[in-house]
Amino acid sequence: MGTYGRFGDFLQSPRPEDRLGRFVNGDTVNIPMFTPVHVPGGSHLDANGQLPLVRAAGAQAPVKGFSGIAIFENPTPDIPGLDPVLAAPDDLDYVPLGRPCQLVSGDYVRIRLINIGTVDFYGQREYAAREMVAGLGGATPAITEGDMLTPGVGSDVAGYWAKTTDAADAWLRVTGVYNDSSELDAQFLF
Repeated sequence: MGTYGRFGDFLQSPRPEDRLGRFVNGDTVNIPMFTPVHVPGGSHLDANGQLPLVRAAGAQAPVKGFSGIAIFENPTPDIPGLDPVLAAPDDLDYVPLGRPCQLVSGDYVRIRLINIGTVDFYGQREYAAREMVAGLGGATPAITEGDMLTPGVGSDVAGYWAKTTDAADAWLRVTGVYNDSSELDAQFLF
């Protein structure tokens, strides 16, 4: 498996049964990889036989086969904003609007989520900040090992994942916290 940008990675690669195909970014914007997604209720297959995925925001129970994270592994030169001369596939940390993708979940899958501030790359390119997990790192960290995570507010500023105490809404269990580097390890619960 390749890399998936700066904000997440697999600690334990998904097995074939954990990677479901025939999905498409059906949201109104690009979906950051490693953020929670789901198939909205009442959705139907499109003309290509794909189900739409949208960002999941706010605490909600996961549905096996219809909830997880979206992964995009087919960057092509025709993606707006991706210069094939300057950018490598791992520079793309999102699923472009309207593009086919995979839905990943499964209690075997372990991931790493990373909060990163704005980065200036030698004055040539600036990478925007993204808070993947609310309460991770910073002056007063609020996430500890053993906590459960559910979809959060759903933004780069307020976080895509949030702590929950409701087991019915839990998507991930935190297995390691590294507040100094604003990283955490988690395992899917479904």
